[in-house]
Amino acid sequence: MKAGVPLVPVAIYGTFRVLRTHPDHKYYSLQISYLKPIMPEVYAAMTTQEVAIMVRKMIQREIMYHLRPMDHDYMYKKNKNYRFNAIY
Repeated sequence: MKAGVPLVPVAIYGTFRVLRTHPDHKYYSLQISYLKPIMPEVYAAMTTQEVAIMVRKMIQREIMYHLRPMDHDYMYKKNKNYRFNAIY
């Protein structure tokens, strides 16, 4: 923020599979999404905490509505017994 450059939030989903103590597979799919940059004009009058809350909400929205459903669809196609095969 002090540098006055655009902030680019990144949403990542699927890392919890990699961090398991007893992994099931060698390879895991990760969903990564680069969100719309936040320009300095937008955050110039904001505090660090306000920017952090804004970025967190952007990332949560991206994970909830895009990355998680895409990941669940991929995992269900890969394994029909996948337990998160909810209908969206």
